[in-house]
This record gives sequence, C-alpha cells and structure tokens, in this order.
Amino acid sequence: MKIRLAWRKARNLVQPNRLDPLRINAVNNPAYSSTVVDADSGRRSVMGTGRKDACAVIRESGLKPGAPRTAVVLGVARGGTSMVSGVLRGLGIFMGDNLGFNHEDSKVQSIVSRKNFGDFGKLARERDGEHRTWGFKFPEASQMMDKFHPSLRNPHYLFVMRHPMARGMSVVARTGGTLPAAIQDALTNYQSIFGFIDQVDAPVLMINYEQATENPRACVEQVASFLGLAAEPETIERAAAMILDQGAGYLNLPEYWFGAEEAPAPPESALEPVDATAGKPQKGEIGYARDRASVWLAPETGFPKTFWLRFTLSGAGDDDRVRLYYDYDGRFHLGHRLLLDLTSRSPVLKIQTTGSLKRLAIVPLAKEGTVEDVRIDVEA
Repeated sequence: MKIRLAWRKARNLVQPNRLDPLRINAVNNPAYSSTVVDADSGRRSVMGTGRKDACAVIRESGLKPGAPRTAVVLGVARGGTSMVSGVLRGLGIFMGDNLGFNHEDSKVQSIVSRKNFGDFGKLARERDGEHRTWGFKFPEASQMMDKFHPSLRNPHYLFVMRHPMARGMSVVARTGGTLPAAIQDALTNYQSIFGFIDQVDAPVLMINYEQATENPRACVEQVASFLGLAAEPETIERAAAMILDQGAGYLNLPEYWFGAEEAPAPPESALEPVDATAGKPQKGEIGYARDRASVWLAPETGFPKTFWLRFTLSGAGDDDRVRLYYDYDGRFHLGHRLLLDLTSRSPVLKIQTTGSLKRLAIVPLAKEGTVEDVRIDVEA
C-alpha cells in the first residue's frame, strides 16, 4: 500500500495536470472550492469549480503582437456574433464597409448569398493591402468557412457560443418557429463549426456569451490579448461598452448612434427652425423608393443632437411605414437606417443623433407615398 501511494505521489509530481481517478470527487481536491451560503450556521457548498471566464483559448496564436491578422467571428444567428463583431470594431478593427447595428459585412453577405466564393479571394487581398488587421462577421459564413479559409491571411477565429435554449427563445421571439427546432438548429450549426476548427491549424478563441455579458471588460481584454492588440484603457472601455445584458438588442458604435420615436412636440413658442436645405440622394444610394426620398442637408452649424421632425405622409394607402436614413460617413446605406410604423399621417418625431449628422432622408415605403411639408425644429 505504501509503495502504491508513493508511486501515485511521484506520478502526480511528474504529471501535475493528470487526473487522479481516486481524487476526482474528493472534497479536499484543490481543483474545488467551497462557498459559504449561510454565515450564521456556516453552511456551505462543496466541490465548486468557481465562476468561469468569458473566454477560453482553444489554440494559441504563435504570432507576435502587432503582426497582421484576420479576425473571423464564428457562431450562429442570434447567438452573440453581433456582440463580438461590435467589440472588434470598438477595438479599432475594420470589419467591413457600411456597417450598422449588427456589424455585419454586406460584401461577405453578398458573396455567401450568391455563392461567388471566388470573389472572396479578391476581397481578402484588397483588405490585406488596406488594413494590417481586419475581420468580418456573417453567421451563415460559419457553415462554409472551408471556402474562405484558404484566402485568409493569418486567420484568428473567435467562436462565440450562446446557450442553445436562450438562443432558441430569441429566434422564436424574433422570427417565429418552435423552440425545439431553434435549439436543434443551434446544436447542429455549433457541431459544424467544431468540425471546421478541428480541421484547420489556426488560432481559436471561444467566447462564452453569457459570461461576457456579466464581465464585459474581462472579455474584451482576453479578445485583445488573443489578437495581439496593445489596447489603451480607453479603447478597452469603448469596446466593453458594446456588450449589453442578455436580450438587450443591438448597439451601434458611439459615433454612429441614432434614434427616432413619435413623441409630443414642445410648444411652438419653445421651438426654432433648423436651417436645413433640401437635397437629392447621391448615385447608388437608397435602392428601394429612391425617387420618393425626401433628403435634407445639415446647416453649416450641423444638425443638433436632438431635434424635432414633422411632415405629412400623403398617398400612402394602408402603408404608414417610412424609413429614416442617417448619413454620418458621407453615404446613406442599410446600416444606418430605421423603419418606423407611424401612428399618424402627420407625425411628430423626436430625432436623436451624435451631433455630427450630415444628412437625413425620409423614405415612404408605400408605392404612391410622398413626404410633404417637412419641418425641422430645435428647442430654443
């Protein structure tokens, strides 16, 4: 018996991480901890494994900090990919053009939907030349990464997982269907992603969605370290601000934030007009209902952070929906727009911006709809 015990101790010294089958469920196993749940009685839990980290490195990166990389977000729709992509944008990584709330690359989306995978190689080479580190996120691409992987320069995969039941509930609330089907869909897709990362020799970081929402800063620090980024504290905080509580929705970058809602206007005596001028869409902007767009250019002093928009919607029939486009970066695009289902044909909208809005467009969705009698005011 003494010889056997000595042998076990010696083996554990040589292989300290090797599981000892005789200690796996032992109360005094150093891998476990206890938590006092009742201070008066001393009642406590046993064999606890502690709070888990938001991230886990599955395969380390061998690159030096600052070396070129491509950051690819893997996951499923409604599973946290927008959160991770928003964090990467917050860290200063280019994630595509014309991005909005979901931080999704429209060019990659187009390549996937059309299955023009040959175009991705050209796109990747262009971005390699323009950005030392860049990335993209499009959940559907996660199921066909074998088509993209050969074209990527030093790919680093960030695989975010959300609890399948929570993800399923989100899918049902957003698009309908049944909870069991949504859960099964997540499990099937996760298994496919595991199959891919098991086949490629590339760094992989797994991100626990639920833990990330509980400790955003720790998650961001681990992501930055994985990608070899020397991020300043301000940058870490900016990226951490992109992580919201579970189910809180999408969030744009601070410099592109906007909002609109129907609300009672202040008294006329408290308002003064904003000297905006009428304009037209630029070439290639606003694909649907371009001819019906009512475009307004900011005055020299810019649009205020908060202002009041009033207009009359005519000829709309049964369709009272309008889209508002916000131009922050020189173009109207899908990422910076809101869809409103109006309750009045003469609405009063409270518009909120960052204060750097360049243009605003009002687009009725009804085929015969027109926008008339536009007024833009600010509280004096």
